[in-house]
Amino acid sequence: MSAAAAPATPTRFREPIVPKPAAPPKRRPGTDPTALAELRNAGATYDFLRRKGDPAQFWEMLRLARCRRTIIAPPEGDAPAPAPEVEASIVHELDSIRRQMGPLARDLRRYLENIPGLPEPSDRFEMALAFLLVSAREQQAVTRWLAEPGKHESKAAEKLRSLAAITDPYREALQPWTLQASTVAAASPETVEVTFSEIEVPPPPTPPPPPLDPNVELLGRALGCGEVLRSIHLDGELWEMVLVAATKPGTTRAVLEQLSKDLDGDFKEQARADGLAIEALYEAASDLRGMYGEWVRSFRAFVADRGLAPADPRAFDVGLGLMLCAPAAQDRLSAWLEEPATWQEEALGLLGPWMRRAQDYLATLK
Repeated sequence: MSAAAAPATPTRFREPIVPKPAAPPKRRPGTDPTALAELRNAGATYDFLRRKGDPAQFWEMLRLARCRRTIIAPPEGDAPAPAPEVEASIVHELDSIRRQMGPLARDLRRYLENIPGLPEPSDRFEMALAFLLVSAREQQAVTRWLAEPGKHESKAAEKLRSLAAITDPYREALQPWTLQASTVAAASPETVEVTFSEIEVPPPPTPPPPPLDPNVELLGRALGCGEVLRSIHLDGELWEMVLVAATKPGTTRAVLEQLSKDLDGDFKEQARADGLAIEALYEAASDLRGMYGEWVRSFRAFVADRGLAPADPRAFDVGLGLMLCAPAAQDRLSAWLEEPATWQEEALGLLGPWMRRAQDYLATLK
């Protein structure tokens, strides 16, 4: 595999598994139906894993729910045990979440140990913590808290209290289910004192010489930039990276070129430049997520429901990112966003050829 390609993922675990959801329950005041459904699914998965002896934490379950890798909770009663392939998908995604986010969560728990005024009781605190850790924007705030001990403790407590207030109507709506929070060990490696703009990121592998097909070179940059964001616990889906690489090539090249430089001379200045390049990348990805994120989630589920998702799930993201740059999709994008359900078949017709090309591009980078 070339230096730019992401590590291969066992496809048997990454097949999109999207059971048809039950009819949504009546909306509760102060809650969003989608968020409430995610919390129900997260709770069902939490209980299932805890019964099996897994030290599951609720923030992990909520991230699983955002990835659609949870047990689908029924409107009433206990959720049935998942099918073996669903359980395997959950376990695989959970391992990935723990590798990427576990150290940050442990450091945060240790940071909060002696801060007064945190939400109580423990299940209310755990729910607030989950809301904190599923937000990419809030993760940036957590990184700053940890980097500057002694400066942000009151702000951290205030943030968790405000999130706890948001979770209260959800906790009420979830009853009779309650989160059985358990003591979580906060032991972790010592926190490195850095600022966001001085985060030292291991440089990604040097990309290969540009191939003949410019889309393969673009994909190499997208994969490399995705690795950079994951290494500092920031969200960045592959379709976002492909779109950034296509629409703002200078941003992705700047990140990869900056992080490939030898660390000599003024280390602080180089670290500052690294951080600025990464911030520009993350902001570009966040802008795209804000514009298209809801539509992409709906469209991904639509493709999966029809059994048309590719064996390598990356091919969907790569094909989607490249398709959205094509004139045919640009001409129809406004209609797709305004009425997603009406035009999903049309979008799928355009996506099919791009997914097949994406599989070829990914194979080229192996």
